[in-house]
Amino acid sequence: MIHAIIFITGSALYADYPIAVRARGTSGGEILELRIDGNLVDSWTMTTSYQDYNASGTGVIELHFINDDQLQNGMDIQVDYIIYNGTTYQAEDQEINTAVYDQDSGSCGGSYSEMMECNGYIRFDTGSVVTGTLGDVNSDGTIDILDALLVAQSYVGLNPQNFDSTRADVDCSGDIDIVDALLIAQLYVGLITGFPCPTPEPGTPEPGTPEPTGVCDPNAPTPKPVSVSSQGAPFTGSHQVVVEQDPTLPEYTVYRPADLGNGKYPIIAWGEGACSRNGLAYAEFLAEFASHGYLVIADGEPNGSGTSSDDGAALLVAIDWAIAENQRQCSQYYQNLDPARIVVMGHSCGGLMAMHVSGDPRISTVILWNSGLFNREQNVYNALHTPIAIVDGGPDDMAYENGLNDYNAINTVPIIFANIPVGHGGTYSQDNGGEYARFGIAWLRWHLSGDEGATGKGMFVGTNCGFCNTNWDLQSKNLQ
Repeated sequence: MIHAIIFITGSALYADYPIAVRARGTSGGEILELRIDGNLVDSWTMTTSYQDYNASGTGVIELHFINDDQLQNGMDIQVDYIIYNGTTYQAEDQEINTAVYDQDSGSCGGSYSEMMECNGYIRFDTGSVVTGTLGDVNSDGTIDILDALLVAQSYVGLNPQNFDSTRADVDCSGDIDIVDALLIAQLYVGLITGFPCPTPEPGTPEPGTPEPTGVCDPNAPTPKPVSVSSQGAPFTGSHQVVVEQDPTLPEYTVYRPADLGNGKYPIIAWGEGACSRNGLAYAEFLAEFASHGYLVIADGEPNGSGTSSDDGAALLVAIDWAIAENQRQCSQYYQNLDPARIVVMGHSCGGLMAMHVSGDPRISTVILWNSGLFNREQNVYNALHTPIAIVDGGPDDMAYENGLNDYNAINTVPIIFANIPVGHGGTYSQDNGGEYARFGIAWLRWHLSGDEGATGKGMFVGTNCGFCNTNWDLQSKNLQ
């Protein structure tokens, strides 16, 4: 007997599944963020006892630790499990945990652990990275009464057209039957908010394939251009530069090549001097990098105020945003960025920000400008896994001794300690960023683009290197 399906008009409904997170901090005050498909859903401040935190949503679930204090026996988070649509997923069963500290390698990132000891995230394998939506059997982007009818037709053997059977078993019974059709109809009219099946759909996309996001909203806010005057000479790179404030990242300033779509641009996250939040404070310097094909995200809105913490959490927000935008189909950055090439750098306190997140496994190289740790932090040094440049303004630079101490303490990665007698103020405001920009672009050509010629590696290595026998003073270790 075939049950009747009631036809009711209206818009399609999508299920938001309940999510429960059980976690605690080791010191109290740790901040844990719930992000779904890269978007912030909720955040919670930890206590030292286990608490249950509740939210809802559908998609790829990640828990992010954002304010690690980088101290041994300091602020850490222990995640027991999450419950997603009635199914429990233990944290120690998850393959991706960029926040766990690996004692053997001395760096952050690993697998199968409850602990979050670095800024980073645990990604929960709930089956939510899928090629489509469970219940949307005709693949038109909505779950509606037509989907229910197609399931019913399949059940009675009518072999409907445009029917994807992999999306039809919404109760995970192993069979496609009238119960599935009824559940889809009930979801459509609002009698239920989700399917019994905890897995949205079998099958995963090819690696690197962004998850479909549906139709783009033509009325969505667009980036706001920011007017910036250059010092004089055109920027030395081949790209025109756009400076703007993006509505999806309002507390930052973005410097980018104007010709998006013509390359896979590396990502630079920049921390300001004094950890201030004025994204235009280093405009000449950062725009020069953008002219060479880099997306630069400066902490702070244009002419903004206030300060960030030197723990570098603000830089990780910028990186997370850029990676998410590269995957979001409606973004101007969609598939135009290269998340495999990420730089953190900053001036003075901004350099501390970069140093404190240097252990993030996504980072490709680090540059400290007029900066260095106030005291040796061995856990920070141990977490380094990329080449690092420390650039100071000579012995008269207030950060010189700190930078030298860091250079002497770091022995496990390629490192250069470079100085030019310009003091703590550097050359940021000079035309095209002056010598500092010339140094930084050559360093990135070498370490991000594999340039081993005269414009990359040849600027730093060899008796006749480009910066040798000039007013630059170079000390280096492990450069090859």
